[in-house]
Amino acid sequence: MLLKSGPKLLSGKRTTLAKGAGGALVVNVALTGAELIEGQINQSQAIESVLVSAAAGVGGMAVGAGVVWGIGTWGVASTGTAISSLSGAAYTSAVMAKLGGGTLAAGGLGAAGGAVALTGGVAIVAVGVGYGAKKLYDIANPAERDGYMMYYKGVSGHDLVDSETETGYAILSERKAIDDLRRRIERQRR
Repeated sequence: MLLKSGPKLLSGKRTTLAKGAGGALVVNVALTGAELIEGQINQSQAIESVLVSAAAGVGGMAVGAGVVWGIGTWGVASTGTAISSLSGAAYTSAVMAKLGGGTLAAGGLGAAGGAVALTGGVAIVAVGVGYGAKKLYDIANPAERDGYMMYYKGVSGHDLVDSETETGYAILSERKAIDDLRRRIERQRR
């Protein structure tokens, strides 16, 4: 029975989930590449963006596919028929109706409600996985995240630096010039 429903997961409408998440990943990679070429982001930010979106896409697809597979394998349609014995539109409708809490006639939200529940659940998982991947990336790259921020805070006690190296240097040099000018003025007043 497990093997019988496996190929159904990889055929037809059930791959729409994978196509949607994969398409979003391709679009994000393309936009990230354009931003990198235009100089809007640096290489580290581009790598971070691609890794985080890949993790979110894979996490969302895995959960969505797992839910559909589990219901398709072990679920029972409202007619009492095992969902794994159905095929085509009947299979898809039965899985989605099960996700929606049952058919409309039985008081559930039906296939439309199941589609919304699946989409929302996948989106929540994808956001959570993406957030976790971002946090892991930050932990793995502390110098990129806060190397100059920590240096600037230590030197001046201020929190005015951006995480970008160039911006950090610019703010640091401007702050140093202002501090030097202030010291000169104070010395002249004495």
